[in-house]
Amino acid sequence: MMRRRISLLLALCLVGGSMLILQSPTVVRAATPPLKCSKKTNHGKTFRYCAGRVKSKDGSVKLDTRVTLPATGDGPYPVILMLHGLGGSRLSFESKFPGQDGYVGAEDTVAGTGSRFHYNNLWFASKGYAVMNYTVRGFEESACIEKQTQSTDANPDLYGDSPACLPQLVSTSHEIKDSQYLLGRLIDRTLISATGVRFKVKKIGVTGVSYGGGHTWLLTRKNVWRSPRGTQIKLAAAAPVIGWTDIVDALFPNGVVHENHMPPTSIADRMAERVGVLKKSYADTLYTLMKQTTSQPFSSVGYLKTWFEEFNGPEPYDPAILTDAEDALLRKRSAYYVGTGSFQTPIFAVQGFTDDLFPVIQTVQMFNRLKELDPTYPIKMYAGDWGHPKAESDAAETAYIADSINTWMNHYLKGTGAAPAAQAEARITLCGPDIGDLYRAPTWEGLSEGSTLIADAGNYSLDTSANDLHVNAMDPVDAFTSDRAACRSTDTTVVTGNAAITQTALLADTTMLGIPEVTLSANPSAANMYIGARLWDVSADDTSQTLVDRGVFRLGDAGAQVANFHLNGNGYTFGVGHKIKIEFTATEAPSFKASTATGTISVSGVQATIPLAAASQKVAP
Repeated sequence: MMRRRISLLLALCLVGGSMLILQSPTVVRAATPPLKCSKKTNHGKTFRYCAGRVKSKDGSVKLDTRVTLPATGDGPYPVILMLHGLGGSRLSFESKFPGQDGYVGAEDTVAGTGSRFHYNNLWFASKGYAVMNYTVRGFEESACIEKQTQSTDANPDLYGDSPACLPQLVSTSHEIKDSQYLLGRLIDRTLISATGVRFKVKKIGVTGVSYGGGHTWLLTRKNVWRSPRGTQIKLAAAAPVIGWTDIVDALFPNGVVHENHMPPTSIADRMAERVGVLKKSYADTLYTLMKQTTSQPFSSVGYLKTWFEEFNGPEPYDPAILTDAEDALLRKRSAYYVGTGSFQTPIFAVQGFTDDLFPVIQTVQMFNRLKELDPTYPIKMYAGDWGHPKAESDAAETAYIADSINTWMNHYLKGTGAAPAAQAEARITLCGPDIGDLYRAPTWEGLSEGSTLIADAGNYSLDTSANDLHVNAMDPVDAFTSDRAACRSTDTTVVTGNAAITQTALLADTTMLGIPEVTLSANPSAANMYIGARLWDVSADDTSQTLVDRGVFRLGDAGAQVANFHLNGNGYTFGVGHKIKIEFTATEAPSFKASTATGTISVSGVQATIPLAAASQKVAP
């Protein structure tokens, strides 16, 4: 009986199971990690540097990626992702090694210099972090794989082809997923060739500047995800630097005053507000820079090209294009409208008072919103004379910001040092090489105490044809190609077609700190006109004036109406004997798009409220 059973089993294997005998077992080999690691030395200190390009999860682009590790050890290491600005690359915050293209020994040190001081891959790796730098989708070496891959933002009926491998202006559908995917692969240990190295899945941080700052803000909202192998990742710390939280307001400010500086959280309600005024010189410069630095030079995504051309054209805008642009920019690219996140990522946010591209309100509105949702939310903000032009970005202030970011990351990712206070900090702007006094309070509103009022019952007429010679001196983007000072000064002339109201000479130093508001009655001769407002510091001898603050406000239809709007904000001391002056115009070109509606605006009943610094909150020079 036993022999019969054995014979039957053999027969079944030879006949019914012949495929098992004829086929070799499948051998599953792990994919070779795309980043190859080698040891490199910079100024006597050795690191492991892992380099390569990684195919994105959607298969449309290879992301030029680097991971820098301490010289020895398997970890587990906390991780910092560093994100570059528009037109930049992974090199923006890398200190290069000897032998690498562009290496400059005096600049490419472990500590770093300039904007990389204590803020670069080698610096953080020397402190025990694993540091990831990569070139964001579509720029330089992050090259396209499939040039006709369609973006999810593309509407073929309206825009035509829209390759997703080109920059998508930091979309939650693309760039945010790229960052999550790369970090996930690092955690899964499928990214780098350094075998045995482990990473702290609960200690992941991210920081980025400008374009990378907006990217960082969005990751604080999309802050929980799973790696390709299913590990849950929570973003443990973030430091967005001079980024945006509402990109529509950043590029098209309309000056609307919101309670506690918080716009409506509903996208529909936000879109119901009048569209603002295009920052034309900035928009032109950034759009050109983006096209020049993409992996396909002078190419651009179809829908971005459509938006750019529409908003540079006459007003009113095409309703379909306007609606589509605002919805996509708010819903997918503005942290304020992406949600509050399912986990409270501790955030240290930096914004520039004198940054004309992304003013301080971009952080203030998110700071206040998160604090309103939870007064204990671990968020700290810093505002100063730092950022995009016309900011001074003094070396001492750069060092203060970098060291504050280090303190934040060290506590939340390494558990060292006391918990940094969740509070607001602001530094006074100085027109010179030094940095101003620092103020600190638990809330943004706590930095200010009282106000000074400029009031005038007179009637004025603003004209879009006014020959204003000051406008070119105020355009911030000239600092990209010249050594223009951060504080812009001109003579005190007020041309026909503009209007100005000047206070009497100050009897004592007066320090402004916060966001001024203006209320006035306006009567435009046509629809779609706007008012530009400038706040000046007039010298004691009345011969020169220094620009302190500015803002714009989009009016409604022709006819009488009340305008209530805010300026950008600043911290600034008007000296004794100086005068505070506010000036109004009917156009602010070239900084802003020239009014396409020509004519006049009658203005009366002006009241400008300027918040003053709370002396009790001053903590340091």
